[in-house]
Amino acid sequence: MAALKVSHVAIVVDGSNERAVDAAHAARDAFSDSPVATIDTFSSSGTRGRFVRGGPEKPDLILVFGGDRTLLKAVQGLWQHQVPFMGVAYGRVGALSNDPETFSLAALRRGAYRVHSFPLLRFQATDLRDGVIEGVAVNDIVLRGETQIPGSAHLRIWVNGERFIDELMGDGFLIATPLGSTAYNINAGGPVLDPALSVIGTTVITAAAPGMRKRIVHAPTARIAVEVLRSETQRVNLSFDSEAYAGVKNIEAWLEQKGVRLAFRRKMELLPHLERLERRLAKTPQAPSP
Repeated sequence: MAALKVSHVAIVVDGSNERAVDAAHAARDAFSDSPVATIDTFSSSGTRGRFVRGGPEKPDLILVFGGDRTLLKAVQGLWQHQVPFMGVAYGRVGALSNDPETFSLAALRRGAYRVHSFPLLRFQATDLRDGVIEGVAVNDIVLRGETQIPGSAHLRIWVNGERFIDELMGDGFLIATPLGSTAYNINAGGPVLDPALSVIGTTVITAAAPGMRKRIVHAPTARIAVEVLRSETQRVNLSFDSEAYAGVKNIEAWLEQKGVRLAFRRKMELLPHLERLERRLAKTPQAPSP
């Protein structure tokens, strides 16, 4: 954990969120005495992964105004620059971002924020046409049966080249980072992991049969491979963070130790992290019951 010194920034903003846009304009004004870059063509389809001319070649910080989805898309496009990201949560929940009610540009300029490093999941998958899908995930990678029929995913799980589950029958399989263990992983019944750890969590989603291997915490060196056993007749879809692909044959995932660096003013220890999530979830409007 290191103090964040900022002279040059790049800004990513959810253009459909009026409050986020206003905050982005305020940030540009606050850094008017130094180069400011905006990300070229950031939208719901993602970033182009480069900075606009006129801004710094490599900024000290990428400021992201929007929800977690906006931050995740920014990371997808720009993580290889190895520049810290700071999200300000003008969307729902914002588990990975700073609270806009306490976010301060003045505090940012005087170095009150700290940078924390977190591992990413890196993966390579094969789709039904033998195309290769590669990417990274801050939170999780999810394989899920395409149909609504329970137990429609038939998978074989390998860990470090050894068969771990011969044939999994369930709704799907989830691979999570510690930071992402408080996302969909919780709903799937997976373990909450301390965000300071460098491990991989795996969770079977609604298994058709009981077993000891439904929820496992793996070593940071583990390579998790999943083979779809009936890919031609019972399709299994892939999603990671804010992206989704229809129909895959297999996937292999491992920790990318370069990871992602996120800036917060708060502590990122387990208990404060959980308490903050619980407060934000309590403020989030719940969908009416059907």
